[in-house]
Amino acid sequence: MQNKIGRFDIIRILGEGSQGVVHLARDPLLERKVAIKTLNTRNSANTSKLRDALMDEARIISKMSHPNIVSIFEAGEDAGQPFLVFEYVRGMTLDEAINRKKYQGLEAIFSIFLPICAAIAHSHKHRIIHGDLKPANIMLDEEDIPRVMDFGIAKLLSEKQDDEHLYGTPRYMPPEYLQAREISTSNDVYALGLILYEMLTGKHAISGNTISQIIHNVLNGSLSLPASVSQNLNEIFEDIILKASARKKSQRFQSVPELLDALEHYRTHYHQKQTRSQKAQDAAITFLMRKIQRKQDFPALSESLVKINSLIDNEETHSQELANVIAEDFALTNKILKLVNSAYYRGAKPEVTTISQAVLLLGFEEIRSVAVSLMLIDHLHNKSKARKLKDHIISSIYSGILNKDLATEIGLKNIEESFLSGTFFQLGELLTLYYFHEESLEIEDLIKNHGLDKEQASRQILGVSYQILGDAIAREWQLPEYIIHNMKPWHPPPAKRRITLNDSEKLNAITTLSNHLSDALEDKQNKNWRKDAVKIWHRYADHLGLNNNALIRLATRARNNLIDVNHIFKVDLSQSEVMNKVHQLGIEDTEQDKTDNTLDETIGTQALEATQVLVKSQIPRRKRSMEEIFADTCKAILSELQSQNNLAKILNLFLYGAHEALQLDRMIIALYNQSNHTMCARLGLGISDAFLKQFRFRMDKASKDVFVLATQKGVDIYINDTTEFEKKTALPPWYRQIIDAQTFMLFPVHINKKPFGLIYLDKAKKNELLVAQQQLAKLQKMREWIITSIKRKS
Repeated sequence: MQNKIGRFDIIRILGEGSQGVVHLARDPLLERKVAIKTLNTRNSANTSKLRDALMDEARIISKMSHPNIVSIFEAGEDAGQPFLVFEYVRGMTLDEAINRKKYQGLEAIFSIFLPICAAIAHSHKHRIIHGDLKPANIMLDEEDIPRVMDFGIAKLLSEKQDDEHLYGTPRYMPPEYLQAREISTSNDVYALGLILYEMLTGKHAISGNTISQIIHNVLNGSLSLPASVSQNLNEIFEDIILKASARKKSQRFQSVPELLDALEHYRTHYHQKQTRSQKAQDAAITFLMRKIQRKQDFPALSESLVKINSLIDNEETHSQELANVIAEDFALTNKILKLVNSAYYRGAKPEVTTISQAVLLLGFEEIRSVAVSLMLIDHLHNKSKARKLKDHIISSIYSGILNKDLATEIGLKNIEESFLSGTFFQLGELLTLYYFHEESLEIEDLIKNHGLDKEQASRQILGVSYQILGDAIAREWQLPEYIIHNMKPWHPPPAKRRITLNDSEKLNAITTLSNHLSDALEDKQNKNWRKDAVKIWHRYADHLGLNNNALIRLATRARNNLIDVNHIFKVDLSQSEVMNKVHQLGIEDTEQDKTDNTLDETIGTQALEATQVLVKSQIPRRKRSMEEIFADTCKAILSELQSQNNLAKILNLFLYGAHEALQLDRMIIALYNQSNHTMCARLGLGISDAFLKQFRFRMDKASKDVFVLATQKGVDIYINDTTEFEKKTALPPWYRQIIDAQTFMLFPVHINKKPFGLIYLDKAKKNELLVAQQQLAKLQKMREWIITSIKRKS
């Protein structure tokens, strides 16, 4: 790297692009740091054009003097290379600030965005259009003052109207410029609208990973705020954003001053009212927090929670440090190890014996999820005798478990976030029941006798809603931001208006859904609880891609999971309204199925019920050979067949035993639906429930589909290399769309010589699924026992 440019001493490179470099340098004459922009013209065929462009930028910026525009000091040439010298702004770009979520709340956004608008209004007064406005071209100095920079492609209104080249960043270009190279001040208005959108939502307004995708979305997409943002936003402010970034130029603000006026008017007439309300709310929170903090037990709880959360949020924390903090509490350590070794968490994997192992195997976030929830539940449950609070604790744990099941069902990646979000959604109500017993009774009276909802009633008695109180305490405990975000209820849009949600919005939606369902089930006074639960489910199901009929299955699964892990939580489930009603929900549906279905469909229903029973492994956790696993599984299935003949248990024993013995990637059990002649997956391992829905095919007698042929003829099939197999016979399109396994096996299930089901198992790579004749015979024997169990049931 060169040491000097002109008289300036080069310190380091600040930024680098295809056409040039920006250096941090020192001016020895004036003893100050500066930013120097140079252009790479040595290997360019357009050297003169590049030089002219750089000098154009110097002349453009020199015409302007504004506190929110980066100033130019001078222009020069060094060894034939032109350069510009700008003031150096120490800080970060707005792009970096948005990614770090540095500015939260409208007032913080106004403090940054309004000066940016003022800077662009100033440039427009000088007939200068920036042309490349974006967060990356706006610096925030150390005092958070925004400074617009990089007017390198700015156009004077009178120049280059017919230039065929694109100048700028496509994601921030308005449609009229992309289509007709039309240049006006409206170009910058449009970009400002997109920047405001990004500051509010934290994401790009125009999606796309390639230039062609981005341009297509600019020209054809319609902009709307995410539901999670829109629901908490005044409609007037939302309209301002959408008007500034309107696709049609005629529908936008006609100038930056007009946009500024709209924002200032909103801020004066609407936002200030919200600010006054905020001050009253802050005073109420301060009062409540002081009362809670004076309680003898609260400081110790807070200290423990803060210690764990701050360690996890610190990027330099080592796993052993976290393990040491948890290990200080023997009771907590013991419960965490029990929970992470439960079937609900880890199935039949090797036992975790130390907290250090648990941290390494499960990760910081999962350990936080377990530790923080256990600490809160223990604290509230063990020190309270109030029945209402105990019921609500059960409801909260159930919501967390249901939320985790919902996250798996819709294919969310960060499953550990869902449990904690679901459990802490009603933190404000839990703590009110514990610390403000008399006030909670008044709130309950307003709900019961005056028709108010929880948030209205709590606001009237406490001065703040349950949700706001929970938010304040979550921040006091330094809980992760995603929990605080998910405490705010997600509101489904009006009926028949389906929207697409991203993963963050889906997590917010299922958290609200799981807690609203728990509320409906917990309400002892509600005689219409079943209808209300179904209505709640239907309001969310379509937007989340959930099957309308999955409510009972998922609600029952969550109930069974809570029963399974309750030896750790140790809460009294016997009188829980939620647990009782979920049980009733499942019973009524099963009875209805038995009345309405034919014999074969009844058998199918009984098999389907197996998906709702969590496997409790009866096999020791030590590492075992394939032969031992098969032997233990066969013994357990035969024992169950000869005693209780619980089909659900037999199916699960077979599923988990074969999956573990053969180290499979996926294993699926499908059942034949006679009414629509379709084989549909019902349960499996190594896959999500969303994936199960895609594993289905019609039993067309004319089909040459290997799955149909195997099922119809009752022939076991083993394909060790699908790439070779496809050279002779094509695999069905539906299979190729959802599975990329290179080796798989099919075991059809026939009842009375008719297709009843199909067992599918696979490995990702060819020739990996090696099954000796002895193991194959055991698989076939276990299939025969399943058939025997089904026949006995019928």
